Amino acid sequence: MADHPVATRYARAAYLVAEAAGEVPKWSESLSTAASRVTAPGVIHALADPRLSPSQRREALGELLSGVVPGVVNLARLLCDRGRLDLLPAIERGFATLSDSRSGIARATVTTAVPLDSGALHRIEEQLERRFGTSVEAAPRQDPAIMGGIVIRIGNYVLDGSVKTRFDQIRAALAGAREEGE
Repeated sequence: MADHPVATRYARAAYLVAEAAGEVPKWSESLSTAASRVTAPGVIHALADPRLSPSQRREALGELLSGVVPGVVNLARLLCDRGRLDLLPAIERGFATLSDSRSGIARATVTTAVPLDSGALHRIEEQLERRFGTSVEAAPRQDPAIMGGIVIRIGNYVLDGSVKTRFDQIRAALAGAREEGE
């Protein structure tokens, strides 16, 4: 789910609180806002300044996060107090994953060497929905390094049909054949 085991626990706890309050969409938006504001250049470093008292840190964080759900501000303050404010983006991703999972949505990243048009992306989403039996929202990504083909990541599942991977497989097979022939 999240990048870090501690972030995963915080994300689950935050999701349970948001779900109980019936505010999952508000929390999701607020976590996204908070994560982007906190990770702005120099913010975490400034909040970790030893010259600031804990109350000054909490006040500064409250001002920085004005307009977000109070529970998210409290979470950010808790993370700041524990020196873990850098986990907020991972918590936000974990929360989003839980929210998507509960809503029956799977997120996919579709990587191609050249840009995909919206029609092709839509057809890929439809095929993934049939294969996984859930609603799929695909985000296109371009990476010329794959040379051609497609790489699809959906959850922990990776479908790699890239030209680069195929070349790597052929290269490995030839290297193995050469070693056997010697």
